[in-house]
Amino acid sequence: LPHLVQPLHHNNRFHNPWSTWIDEPPLVALKNNLKRVFSRDIPPQEILDKHAPVVVPDTTVLNQPPLHKNIRLTWFGQSSFLVQFDRYNMLFDPVFAERLWKFGHKRVRTVPFSLSQLPPIHAIMISHSHADHLDELVVNHFHNTVQWVVPTGLERWFSEKGVNRVTALTWWDQLSIGSTENHSNVPQDIHVTCVPAQHHTQRGLFDKNKTLWCGYVLELASRKLFFSGDTGYCDVFHDIGKELGPFDVSLLPIGTYEPRQSMRAQHANPSDAVQIHNDLKSKLSIGMHWGTFCYSDEPILEPPNRLQAEMKTKGIPATDFICLRHGQTIEI
Repeated sequence: LPHLVQPLHHNNRFHNPWSTWIDEPPLVALKNNLKRVFSRDIPPQEILDKHAPVVVPDTTVLNQPPLHKNIRLTWFGQSSFLVQFDRYNMLFDPVFAERLWKFGHKRVRTVPFSLSQLPPIHAIMISHSHADHLDELVVNHFHNTVQWVVPTGLERWFSEKGVNRVTALTWWDQLSIGSTENHSNVPQDIHVTCVPAQHHTQRGLFDKNKTLWCGYVLELASRKLFFSGDTGYCDVFHDIGKELGPFDVSLLPIGTYEPRQSMRAQHANPSDAVQIHNDLKSKLSIGMHWGTFCYSDEPILEPPNRLQAEMKTKGIPATDFICLRHGQTIEI
């Protein structure tokens, strides 16, 4: 889809093409991150258990394919999903680490299950390089046993880890995975489109925006799924909805949005997420990127409540945009 918006690239770094993007000054970002590591307002355990419970998935169910033409989704915190289409099992931004970096943010909610309890995984989609989306523990576990799909530039990081079964895509690139991977039990290909997001990347001190960021669209038969990755709101979601929608289900971020001045460009708040839901023409959306790590200023349990208030204000049925419990599985 070459006629649509492309990332800017100069001085060996990627840049957002929209006027809605504002760079957060590096010293401000560092100050905010350090403040949130050492001064976090975490509710007591009993409050977390009540409002953000962790449930253990039924691994017997997960090891069976979903019903014909259904999509099965299991959320295990942050932006991490197990997505099951037919007999194909995929992970999106899987993070199983208890802490981001050695001295970084610790999980507020535990991982619902271990890597060894997952069903056989065929492909893993990574949206960008941030530690709450790209977990080195997961990379070391799967290594070259799965097909990795990543945004442009990130394949070099994988190569340094000895992982070469990687396909790198830029915005609007398309890929078919399935029978081409010689999985005889997968009856047809899944079509993947790499789509834009308004965000940024950095994993080390000197690699800011040297790799791209993105979301993904998956299509199998007549079903379509949208995964945003991390993003602020911009008008590209109109384009995605027009070119690739409508979607049966969209996985959209609803947390990490305060202070608004510094977060607005890079992280959607619940109001933005509802607008994205509408732009995409999504039949059902599921909120993610909340209730797992605490590194923004809004109360960690606030996003689902604000989401429901936004839905009510805009006259959208509450069942059209929902949140899952950590470890919860649904089939649509």
